[in-house]
Amino acid sequence: MTNLQNASFSARNEVRKFLETHSSPGDHLLIAVSGGFDSMALSHLALSLREELGVRFSTLTVDHSLQENSAKWTEQTILRLNAYGISDAYSVKVEVDLNSDNGLEAAARSARYQALQTKAKEIGADAILLAHTLDDQAETVLLRLAQGASTNSIAAMRPIHGNLWRPVLNVRRSTLRGYLEDVGGVAIDDPHNYDRRFTRVRVREELLPLLLDVLGKDVVNSLSVTARLAAIDSDSLNVITDEKFEYVVSAGEVNCGRLQEQLPAIQLRILYRWLGEIGSERFGNEHVFSVLRLATENQLKGPLRVPGSEIQKESGTLRAVRSTDG
Repeated sequence: MTNLQNASFSARNEVRKFLETHSSPGDHLLIAVSGGFDSMALSHLALSLREELGVRFSTLTVDHSLQENSAKWTEQTILRLNAYGISDAYSVKVEVDLNSDNGLEAAARSARYQALQTKAKEIGADAILLAHTLDDQAETVLLRLAQGASTNSIAAMRPIHGNLWRPVLNVRRSTLRGYLEDVGGVAIDDPHNYDRRFTRVRVREELLPLLLDVLGKDVVNSLSVTARLAAIDSDSLNVITDEKFEYVVSAGEVNCGRLQEQLPAIQLRILYRWLGEIGSERFGNEHVFSVLRLATENQLKGPLRVPGSEIQKESGTLRAVRSTDG
């Protein structure tokens, strides 16, 4: 390790600090490895700390079968991980719903995460390590801003979310690539990473460079700071929402008067949570604002349709009735 460049030392220290903080000796961690630069770098970084931290690592490579060479790439990735010293380098082939209403990217992600959770449970892993970087975070913030995101959404990816851990979320993608080059590692350069049919690729290849050119500043770092600040605000507001939810919502019904006592940010969060709990399907911001108007504007009587439910208002109370045509 003595010949590593400063940026590579920084990346290793970032991973060490993260794992020292969140893991304990004897933990078993599963690394999600696509075979690309980021996940191969994370794998090498984590394994270089294995003895120091007393942590056991396994890996899982998910073959989405979306590319002609995917099976070959998976086999190559397993061999490279074996060379790193990983004996428990698993792989699995999944089926992706090519006709998903959410799009191919989302369908592949859903299949991948399900496979990771299944393997983690099977081997008794304490957490799953994901190789999302600072650049991934910035792309996610931009995508969510374009969708009219709430503070929760702008907070984007969290370093820890349940058993999903992101040790390199504060590390630039270029730094990880440099690290892999420093240690002589090899990765697969997936053509999908440059396929401009995918929105995220266009954000990465077109929008972010344009923002850098127009604004003349490092927008990746700025957007990531926005995510961190949004997370701080969102966490605080969510604590208040937890405290107020049962006061406003009882037996699955919303007390409109008690809802109106709350700050607007808390009103919206309570209704988002309520719509989720009553099983409304794929509702969006416009539905939540409509429900808020129904609850807070006395002249509105309803009923109001949202996806999967009909919201009825009676005696200052909102209740939901499931519908089949929402």
